[in-house]
Amino acid sequence: MLTTGYWPSYRTQDVNLPPSMTKCSQVFKDYYESSTSHRRLQWIHVLGNATIKATFGKKTYDLQVVTLQAAVLLSFVDSNPRPFTQLLEELNLGEDVLKRTLHSLCCGKFKVLKRVEEVAENKNIIKNSDSFLINDSFS
Repeated sequence: MLTTGYWPSYRTQDVNLPPSMTKCSQVFKDYYESSTSHRRLQWIHVLGNATIKATFGKKTYDLQVVTLQAAVLLSFVDSNPRPFTQLLEELNLGEDVLKRTLHSLCCGKFKVLKRVEEVAENKNIIKNSDSFLINDSFS
């Protein structure tokens, strides 16, 4: 924790975090505000990271992800497919930010998510019409 004078300025993202992340943030915020009444806590989600315990088949993994990736992954707790537009609305992210985040989760080296229907010629481009789900065959 540093005062803003020690950090470069960053543009903040107003993200709707999943309930589990919101609860943790609120617990820390309550603690911080009770111990320092004259300081303001500001979350810069693009700089954060998280460890998510995920089970694919019978194997469990600890995924080291950034905060935005964690928020997207936790949106898939019920394993139902999520359309891009629904994720955009749920998370309150900018379209370009969500596309970059989804690209890193389904088009990179480690494909934790997969598209419901992947078109061969544009497999590395995330479109607004795409839907995503957990990649059960991830290893």
